[in-house]
Amino acid sequence: MIKTNEGHMKREIGDLIKIIDNENLGIVLKEHQKAGIPFYLIYDTKTEKQTWFPYYSLANPVKLPGTS
Repeated sequence: MIKTNEGHMKREIGDLIKIIDNENLGIVLKEHQKAGIPFYLIYDTKTEKQTWFPYYSLANPVKLPGTS
């Protein structure tokens, strides 16, 4: 995760994140820019579906015990 000039946190492919809309955990699969806004393809681990979310619908990546 890297802070960009626009002030949002850039997610990395493979990041485990919390989806704000539904509180589920998801894995970042892809990133896409639309009109300058980053969207992320997220695999929702609860529903087992892939969905595009704008960056502001995602919380910061989850830190797992034993990781830096």
